Amino acid sequence: PELFIVDVGIEDTNANGMIESGEIIKLTVRIGNKGKGIATGAYAKFYSGDNVFFTETYPKTVSLEDLPYNEQIDIPLEIFVNDKTNDKIPLYVDLTEAIGLASVNKLRVPINKSERTRTINKTVVSGIDKTYDELSFETDLSVDIEQNIPQGEKNSEAIAVVIGNRDYSRTKSVDYAIRDAEVMKQYLIKTFGLKEGNVFLINNATKGDFETYFGTGTNFKGKLYNTIKANQTDVIVYYSGHGAPSIKDKKGYFVPVECDPQYVELGGYSLDTFYGNLAKIPAKSISVIIDACFSGADLIENISPIVLEIDNPVVAIDNSIVLSSSGNSQPSSWYNEMKHGLFTYFLLKAIHDKNADLDKDNSITFNEIYDFVSNSSEGVPYYSRRLHGFEQSPQISGSNKDKIAVKFLK
Repeated sequence: PELFIVDVGIEDTNANGMIESGEIIKLTVRIGNKGKGIATGAYAKFYSGDNVFFTETYPKTVSLEDLPYNEQIDIPLEIFVNDKTNDKIPLYVDLTEAIGLASVNKLRVPINKSERTRTINKTVVSGIDKTYDELSFETDLSVDIEQNIPQGEKNSEAIAVVIGNRDYSRTKSVDYAIRDAEVMKQYLIKTFGLKEGNVFLINNATKGDFETYFGTGTNFKGKLYNTIKANQTDVIVYYSGHGAPSIKDKKGYFVPVECDPQYVELGGYSLDTFYGNLAKIPAKSISVIIDACFSGADLIENISPIVLEIDNPVVAIDNSIVLSSSGNSQPSSWYNEMKHGLFTYFLLKAIHDKNADLDKDNSITFNEIYDFVSNSSEGVPYYSRRLHGFEQSPQISGSNKDKIAVKFLK
């Protein structure tokens, strides 16, 4: 989905064709969806800058409900301005959507004091006037794993922490990390059966966020530890973003968005701390899914890939599983056509339409997911070679490989 302002109609109360101070101006703001995907549970929230005032005639927050591709909705507003208002009237709208794929903040409603009043019968796209019926779209912008997410049995005691780190201040962005995390959250709720309030979604996590949820090297009782019920809670952790190695100690680190990868042992979040603290949580099970590489090959300049020496105590626990996107010395790649990390796309593809349920028992284990994503002719290894020309081999470890990840509703 891609929400945008299609057009604005302007009517002045005295009908002289001008926007004047103190005069009630009636607006019709047309919101449309030009992305080929339903904008689920969408809202428009209007607000103003200085010297612009709303009347109480119409609400400032409006539900768009589920807005399909190429559909639109007209929203009425009433405002008035005073003499101090600049020509560009500071009127804004936040467009939000439940899945988070189409949210747009502080989009200015394009009206000016010098503008003549007009009816709402045209649209402006990239500065080109067109009628709405003439809008053209690409043939197909849909991503299959984002449509018709399957329903699974409830797991009301499960807790998940989902992190998507896209916008880095000191290194290149991970373009699809937030999209990965947002869609993973939807699968956790709809297919894995978690309560929405039990999925902690963190976009662009800082080091403080990692420490808040997973603890520090001296205090393992973070928010995740304090949220679980001993021996009752299944814990799931998902991460999409950068990982990096320390050249000094050959240890792996998650890269928070403010971290300089050249100093990752100072600004990063250690995998040793992460796994060590998870191992101290008395959960029913612990499942970790990581779409990141830790070799440094695609992040730190002028080094060869580093083979890490990661102490991973969580995999020694009877109830643990770790699925990761690549080997320790390999990069992890994107699937640009599908707008996701390559590993995340195939992981969710394994679940979508029950692709990995080869024994047809209406459930999928982590081992079955791994078999699907690691398939050398249809999975990540094949597509990484085909699309990017290098090897990427997903990894699985832990003693709980046959744990059922999802059990579908019949």
